[in-house]
Amino acid sequence: MNKISLLLLLLLTSYVSLGQNIKRVFNENEDQYLGVSASTQFWARYAQLNPGSTIDGQRRDEVVDLSIRRYRINFYGSLDSKTKFNLSIGNNNVGNSLESQPKLLDAYLHYQWKSWLGFGGGKNSWVGLSRYTAPSTSGALGTDIQYGALPLLNRSDDLLRKMSVFANGQVGIIDYRVVLAKPTAPEDNVPGEAIAFSSIAPDYQVSAYIKFQFKDKEKQTSAYSRGSYHGKKEVFNIGFGSLYQPSTTVIATAADTSYYAAKSVAVDLFYESKIYKGYVVTGYVSYHHHNLGPNFIRQIGANNAADGLTANTTLNGKGVSRFVSGSGDNLHIDAAVLKPLKASQKAIQFYTSIDFLKLNALDGNIVNIESGINFLFNGHRSKLNLGYQNWSVVSEETRRSQELKSAILVQYQLKIG
Repeated sequence: MNKISLLLLLLLTSYVSLGQNIKRVFNENEDQYLGVSASTQFWARYAQLNPGSTIDGQRRDEVVDLSIRRYRINFYGSLDSKTKFNLSIGNNNVGNSLESQPKLLDAYLHYQWKSWLGFGGGKNSWVGLSRYTAPSTSGALGTDIQYGALPLLNRSDDLLRKMSVFANGQVGIIDYRVVLAKPTAPEDNVPGEAIAFSSIAPDYQVSAYIKFQFKDKEKQTSAYSRGSYHGKKEVFNIGFGSLYQPSTTVIATAADTSYYAAKSVAVDLFYESKIYKGYVVTGYVSYHHHNLGPNFIRQIGANNAADGLTANTTLNGKGVSRFVSGSGDNLHIDAAVLKPLKASQKAIQFYTSIDFLKLNALDGNIVNIESGINFLFNGHRSKLNLGYQNWSVVSEETRRSQELKSAILVQYQLKIG
């Protein structure tokens, strides 16, 4: 991160203790304005590493690391009562990545013609399929996002973003979005007999998501969905979605080269409500079925401290990489209880997230777990997460889970706007 961006981020986040927004209104109707928001997440982590992992060429079984998981600076505004724009910069994994300089993330316009029809375009995160296919990273329930809802993450997008046009709206209890996007191409690779992402960018991606909102309505001011409102809304939604992208993966043999489309469908349910004495319960359940070609598997190592592998006897990959999706089925469950602290706005929130994966390429099921506590000093504006993660390590020979690895993670988040 360059010095100017770091200084600007620190200056912006210094307002968090006051809970202030940085916003300038230009007319009496307050429909012409320009605002700035920012967020940053600091990580401290102890992690057991997958077998064969190396750091700077040295074999390592565990690591303790410090990093900035994400930073974002967002400029937003309104030209009139219907026309909004958004421009943001930022990056991920400062400390564990050599490519952490600020870059343009979002740049798009959104015109809300009627409540039942709006449309927009540019570089953005609008996408269909399910609630957390466009997750609010600064409004997440745990220390990170649900990767099972993102089968193409960083292989057809830029940190979730793509050039796209979209339509969205609300009709009664129905909330919908439809998106046509131009995917980016992943890094170059040489096609082989093992299925992999194609290095040729597909022509298009189309996705849709519709949800039925039976209690409070969630706003459509951005593409993202929160993991918790901390009791500020009573929410009960049921959603359905799909995603299609042609020529996404490839298998090449001496006789032929075959390309396969990415096809995903999902159904999910989100619930949050206050109960006895101000306690808040949060629950989320989703089912995803992904088909990206025969025996396709996807591993992700978020903010990975490892940079290589020696002799590899597992399918996980280096460092903290774990199975998150692939051709097959994914059942995800979130559960949380928030306890308010007396005579203050502070609260603590206990949560658990579980992923059950049944992938065609593996013999047996995969289970990934995260449990933890959120110390909410000022909601999502100022919070401390303490999380424990546990994941399956899969043998390359048997294609079954052979052992479990774990990590303990502390995250502190600052946010304004």
